[in-house]
Amino acid sequence: MRKTRLFAAYLLSFSLLALLPSNAFAAEESQIKTKIKHTVKAVGEYGNWEGVSNVSQFIGSDGEFWFACDGKKKVTVVSTSGGTVKNKIQLEKKHDTFGAVCSDGAGNLYVVTGEENKGNNTNQETVFISKYDSSGNLVSTIGNNGSSSLASYFEESFFTKKPFDAGNCDVDVNGRYMAVNYARKMYNGHQSNSVWVIDTESMNTIPLPESPRTTFEEGVEITTYGSGIYNSHSFGQRAVKYKDGFLFASEGDAYERAFNISQWDLKNNTVSEDDIFHFWIKEGSGSDMSVVNNNFAHIGDLAVLSDGNAAFAATSAPSMTASAGSENEQIFIQIFNPGGDLGSASGYVTVGERSGTTGINGGVPATDYGVKWLTEGSKFLYRNLQMVSTGDKLVLLYEKYAKKNNKLKGVFYTVLDSSGNVVSESRKFKKSASLNPCETPIYANGYICWASNKASKKGKLFIYRIKI
Repeated sequence: MRKTRLFAAYLLSFSLLALLPSNAFAAEESQIKTKIKHTVKAVGEYGNWEGVSNVSQFIGSDGEFWFACDGKKKVTVVSTSGGTVKNKIQLEKKHDTFGAVCSDGAGNLYVVTGEENKGNNTNQETVFISKYDSSGNLVSTIGNNGSSSLASYFEESFFTKKPFDAGNCDVDVNGRYMAVNYARKMYNGHQSNSVWVIDTESMNTIPLPESPRTTFEEGVEITTYGSGIYNSHSFGQRAVKYKDGFLFASEGDAYERAFNISQWDLKNNTVSEDDIFHFWIKEGSGSDMSVVNNNFAHIGDLAVLSDGNAAFAATSAPSMTASAGSENEQIFIQIFNPGGDLGSASGYVTVGERSGTTGINGGVPATDYGVKWLTEGSKFLYRNLQMVSTGDKLVLLYEKYAKKNNKLKGVFYTVLDSSGNVVSESRKFKKSASLNPCETPIYANGYICWASNKASKKGKLFIYRIKI
């Protein structure tokens, strides 16, 4: 009898093991309560365009997860160790509008702020970078009027009147250089992004090179000379360090009507630009902003892998046809070689094509390559898609909602390898958690970290961590 029970127990354990997926992935998850009261929100977020999170996240000079909370007069920088609060530094907030915070390897802190120009003097500086030492003492502040990434033929009406408008502000540091990719309203009344790169040692602006760029409008080839890092309109921005420079991503709905990737190589002083994922628009509707502004997509994240490739993830209607208007946005990823031909399949590690028509006024044929869809169906909505690179893996995080009642199902994450193969299928992190909206989590000391509130209780900050 005892042998029978043992054999039955063995069969049960074997059957339970058989139910586990072959790609089962173990991860350590935690949420740590802080004593900091701060309600996390993305200021200005609306429709399919992003806002600026009032909690900026970055890697500190000690290699740990740090974050900064925007206040009325001060910016509070919080360092952590092992997921718990270690120290807080109060920084003077130089201008009213908060953009982002980052740190360099020497422990200096950089705060991006902005100030809308109520008048029309285009020479007035409206976006600023303030440098502080590790103790929080102000070292210097540099300003810009929004001309930093415009080619010489652009008029002054394209300068920045209102920074961080209808989009995000994203920053990164590569050695002595710091890059800012931000949304703004221009003096001409239109919206776009602007890229600003500075030398953090001299606190001087680095001019972007002018490079030839060829576009096609209604079948006519047009060559212009510009920095290649300007999109109108641009509803989401990303900036990440890459080799001897930076990669930038932008979500455009006009010029260009696509998710756009730009690369600036500081060593060779070159800039390149590619539209890697296009959006449909009804032909002849280019003058109707209520139509143009809806590109059936939301930007996700841009990340760099240790093999030199990069990855871009976002949500979009799968079709580049009239069907896009009725389709559920799904999660996709493209892994590519930034130095390759991104106008063909040869430039991508992932495999998949989608074709249709696009362009500012519709009717322009386009094909996207390397598009791998990770979700399908119409039961769920995927919001606040974010992505982190651990070097050889990619972790996609998102909030999942039931479409029928818009009820939050929790924060989920999926793990991919550097080729885009799924290592771990979608896993629920915690139903009670929320992501920091429009702000990329940080990978530090083997942990993916972010600061946010519980989904049902605002006002108290938690540090969420996943060990990969």
